Amino acid sequence: MYVVGLLGAEKETLTKLELIKGELKAMGHNPKWVIISQKRNKWTNYILINSVSNSNHLYGRAIDIYVLDINGDLSYNQKDAKLFEIANLKVEKKNPSLRGFCKPYIKTKPNHYFTRHMIHIDRGKP
Repeated sequence: MYVVGLLGAEKETLTKLELIKGELKAMGHNPKWVIISQKRNKWTNYILINSVSNSNHLYGRAIDIYVLDINGDLSYNQKDAKLFEIANLKVEKKNPSLRGFCKPYIKTKPNHYFTRHMIHIDRGKP
């Protein structure tokens, strides 16, 4: 599901996110999230707080998601973030070309309610 995110992530990055979702389902979970950001233009990237000037979003190699729940307890917390990270590592181990950065912002302080629900994934630099 897409809300306000700019479209245009590369196929491999979208595949990585789908594989992560598949791993989570194989682990017995029903992940619920919304894609909020994919490829960005320079202006959009510039106005976002804490966005780096050479962001992988500029090249379509990154996706930000807003997580509602992963483990089925109807909330998003550290347990969900850890499950996502585990699934990401499994995907990257099976698919080395998809290796990149995975950052659940729930662990970042200070942050605000919206940001705490976000996870960033990317494929790294080609």
